[in-house]
Amino acid sequence: MSYLDSCDKKKFLEELHDYKDSLVKHPIEASSIISALIENSTRIEGSTLTQKEVEDLLEYGIEPNKPDHEKSMVRDYSDGLLFVMKLYQNKSPLSIQSLEFLNRNVMKRNGEVKPVGVDRVVDTSLGKIRNVDVSWGWHRFMPHAQVKENLELVLSSINADIKNEKDMIDIYRLSFQIHYDVITIHPFPDGNSRTSRLLMNYIQGWYQQPLTTILFEYKHQYKNALHYSWDENNP
Repeated sequence: MSYLDSCDKKKFLEELHDYKDSLVKHPIEASSIISALIENSTRIEGSTLTQKEVEDLLEYGIEPNKPDHEKSMVRDYSDGLLFVMKLYQNKSPLSIQSLEFLNRNVMKRNGEVKPVGVDRVVDTSLGKIRNVDVSWGWHRFMPHAQVKENLELVLSSINADIKNEKDMIDIYRLSFQIHYDVITIHPFPDGNSRTSRLLMNYIQGWYQQPLTTILFEYKHQYKNALHYSWDENNP
C-alpha cells in the first residue's frame, strides 16, 4: 500500500491547500523554496551547505568555506532543476535522451571516474545509461542489460498518463510513482536519487503544483522506506 493510499487524504489536501495559500500570501517565501529544495536534496547526498550558503553561492557567486565537491554538487543540482523546470514549462515529454541530459546536469561537476571490477572504469559525470551492475547497501538493482527496456516502459506510461486531467491526490501519486520507478531501475552509475527526486518535481510542475522537498532531517526514514519497499516489492 502506497503512502497516499494509507494516509489521511483529507488532512493531506488541507495541508497542501494551506501551503499553497501561504505561497500566495508571502511571495518572498516562494522565492526561497528553490534554495531550500536544493539545500535539502544535496544534504541528503552529503553536502553541508546551509540554505543561506546555497542562496549566496547560486545568486551572488559567494563561495562558502566548504569542500569543492559539495559546492559542485549544489551547482549541478541547480542546473538539473533548471532543466526540469524548462521541461515542464514547455510541456516536453520525457525520453531516454532527456533523462541522460538531466543526469549529466546533476553529475557533470561532481561526477568521477570509478573503478568497476578488475579492469574497467565508469565516468559518472557523462550521464549515460549504465552498462554495469550496481547495488545500494544490501540491495542489488536489476542487471544493466534490462535497464533501457524497463526505463522506456516507465517513460511511455508516464508520457501517456500525464496528459490526463487529475485531482490533487492523483497528481502527487504520479509524481511519487515516477520517483519510485526510476530509482528502482537505477538507470545511471550515480546520481539516481537526485535524478528521481527531480523527476518527481517534473510531474508536480507540469500540473503547476508546489514542488515537493524531501527534508534532510528525514533522510534515514526516506532511505529506509525505499529499502523496505524494495524488500516487500510494494511502492
